[in-house]
Amino acid sequence: MKKLFYSTFTAVTFFFCSDFSIAQNGVAINTTNANANPSAMLDITSTTKGALVPRMTTTQRDAISSPATGLLIYNTTTNHFNYYNGSAWTTAIGATGATGATGATGSTGATGVTGATGATGATGATGSAGTTGQASTDTYGSSSLTSFSSTTFTVIPGLTQTITVPSSSVLRISANGGFYTNSTSSSGSTTLDIAIVIDGSTPTNGAWQRFTAANTAGVANMIANFAMTKSASLSSGSHTIDVRVKYISGSSATVGGDNTTVLQGTLSIAVLKL
Repeated sequence: MKKLFYSTFTAVTFFFCSDFSIAQNGVAINTTNANANPSAMLDITSTTKGALVPRMTTTQRDAISSPATGLLIYNTTTNHFNYYNGSAWTTAIGATGATGATGATGSTGATGVTGATGATGATGATGSAGTTGQASTDTYGSSSLTSFSSTTFTVIPGLTQTITVPSSSVLRISANGGFYTNSTSSSGSTTLDIAIVIDGSTPTNGAWQRFTAANTAGVANMIANFAMTKSASLSSGSHTIDVRVKYISGSSATVGGDNTTVLQGTLSIAVLKL
């Protein structure tokens, strides 16, 4: 009886002392006991604190079972917000600003009373020029590497781009895709290394990760997905960027594919003008 009394007292005390209120149509969290806005199911008000969404790694994110469309997390592997668009996890990236408008031309002055031509009005100032040289391009997987077991880095078919980098710019490179183990054993697996390669060289820091597809619970040919992002400051001129894979251990694998398979990868490169 004492335990029941203390539990009930604690629950009642928490309910009356917490800084939130529950209205008929929504929940409000604030320090003024104000009701939630009628248009909101959850209304949080503060000038000193923010709201935190769940934080997790890419591996933890990909382990979420049947994510709902619109599900939002913060990816601590890439330091980006990710949301599920109904078929895949997507990185939230802001849109590129619009080009400034050109100023209007001034009107021509009226003709004088004595017949003299009025002065021509001044031309309006020209709007600031939009940023030039910025671009964003995607390439997609075109075929699969089947029975793959090479210990040498090999380009995943289709995931390569050759671009001309302007001066005073930086590249934002993102890559994703998938592979599955060819093992049919209930305990079989495949481990691969995948990297973003610039001009034939693997990166000194980042963009080189290890992934494992492991059969569990009697399910064979398990799939592993990869995703990585890297910023790169390169000299102006032509550069080739691709995504490569090499075998580490386990059974052979089927890596990448075209648009008929969920293994198809994407290589995205954005040129950001400084």
